[in-house]
Amino acid sequence: MRRELFRIPWLDLPIYGYGMMVLIGFLAGYLFVLRGSRREGIPAEKVQDLPIWMVLSGLLGARIFYFFQFYETEFNAGRWTRFFKIWEGGLVFYGGVILASLAFLLFCRRGKLPLLEMLDVMAPALAIGLGFGRIGCFMNGCCWGRECAPDFPLAVRFPAGSPPATLENASAWIHPSQLYSSANAFLLALLLWAVWRRRPLPGTVIGLLSLGYGISRFVLEGIRGDHGVEPGEWTVGQTISSIAVAIGVGILAWIRLRGVHKPAEGAAVPSL
Repeated sequence: MRRELFRIPWLDLPIYGYGMMVLIGFLAGYLFVLRGSRREGIPAEKVQDLPIWMVLSGLLGARIFYFFQFYETEFNAGRWTRFFKIWEGGLVFYGGVILASLAFLLFCRRGKLPLLEMLDVMAPALAIGLGFGRIGCFMNGCCWGRECAPDFPLAVRFPAGSPPATLENASAWIHPSQLYSSANAFLLALLLWAVWRRRPLPGTVIGLLSLGYGISRFVLEGIRGDHGVEPGEWTVGQTISSIAVAIGVGILAWIRLRGVHKPAEGAAVPSL
């Protein structure tokens, strides 16, 4: 855990690990979108503002979702002003997806961009951004895992005063669920990129993202310890994950039944 990376000299301005990882994830995803859209024959100037639209709307949606999900434990009793302290961490991926998706649809409609092709370009970028974001969660101490045996090879302890600990004592030995989620996101990004390079039916890559992330997130939610649900109960994330799986299956089935055409055989496929 390392909430504060360093301070800018003379200004005494702290640079937080969580915010830095979000920034790196944004830049990596941004570069992928620019190059990916070019491969789809879309001029870069038509999409260069899209990642900014999605990041801003995604951060807002993720924060709003986190605010309502954890209101009783973190924002009640007059502490609602913490909503604006986004650098302290506290984002819910699905909340960001909902609002960012609306911004994405509006942007594509205004720019007359091909919806399915752009969704496929965005899918690996989203997974890349999520991978870096989860590293930020580990550095911030949020989204922690359940207790595990002290001799478990990946077991970690967070210091006193951190979210999974108390003010006086360090946390118990717990799973680094944030790093599990990060590794999952990067592997998913690699898979989506490999599928995307083969130029599948438009919509395939975003469908695989919804399906793959929904399944893996459902499993990983069972390792997290920050939800406080009773054994056997589903978390909010697991409920939404089941919906994401259904959406992914629906997209993949729809594009097959609809017969969306692949690019013509022999068409040049620029490398990325």
